[in-house]
Amino acid sequence: MRHLLTLLLLLAAWPAAADETTDAPPRVEADGRVLGHKALAALVADRTQYGDRSDGLQDIEYHSADGRSAYWFEDCIWRGQWWATDEMLCYVYPTTNWPGPHCFTVERHAGKLYFIGIGGSVDRLVIEITKNVAGNVENFPMDAEGNCDQVSMLP
Repeated sequence: MRHLLTLLLLLAAWPAAADETTDAPPRVEADGRVLGHKALAALVADRTQYGDRSDGLQDIEYHSADGRSAYWFEDCIWRGQWWATDEMLCYVYPTTNWPGPHCFTVERHAGKLYFIGIGGSVDRLVIEITKNVAGNVENFPMDAEGNCDQVSMLP
């Protein structure tokens, strides 16, 4: 009887396990705040994000899987670092006059991602991610900066 019960439990679990290995389309994520270190890191690691900012400017950032970043803003490429917590994504840009850290919560609405600045020079800055592409598609350098004047994000 015990073996029969074990067999029935295994058979009941089998379809669910099989579904995890199929090439089913990705599930649509629910609207709302994205939480969890793994979920936030998966949105950006080894990806390039293109953003429309609430201040009317645009930016592009590549997030290397090892935590380095290359940030294009006002025709300048800045090198930085990124990390995910359970609640937000944070960045530092050590060679700028706005080094940070700059942290953003991430929200999903109607299939779009929004980075919402928390505190400091990014407080209430909203960045709509217009494109989120795998890899360093802009071929940004990871250890160098270029074409940079000391632009200021400070009010």
